[in-house]
Amino acid sequence: MNKAQIIIRLDLLIAVQRYTKLNGTLSAGKRICISMERASLMHCLDQLAETPNVLVTPKYVLPKALDREVQQVYDYLTKKKPECP
Repeated sequence: MNKAQIIIRLDLLIAVQRYTKLNGTLSAGKRICISMERASLMHCLDQLAETPNVLVTPKYVLPKALDREVQQVYDYLTKKKPECP
C-alpha cells in the first residue's frame, strides 16, 4: 500500500467505527478488530515516514466477512446503498 491508499483506508475505518459505536451496528469485538487494523495502518505510515517511496503491507487486516460488513456500513454512510445494514 502507498500513503494515499493507507489514508483512504484509515478514513473509511474511522468513519465506520464512529458510526457503529453510536448506533451499535457492530459488536464491540468487531470494533476491536477495526482498531487493530487502524493501528496496523498507523505503523505502516510510520514506516513510510522513515523510508518513503516503498510499498508497505499492514500486519493485520480485517477478515473478509467483517470487511464486507464494514464496506456495507460505509456505503450506507456515503449513500451508495439506500438500505441500512
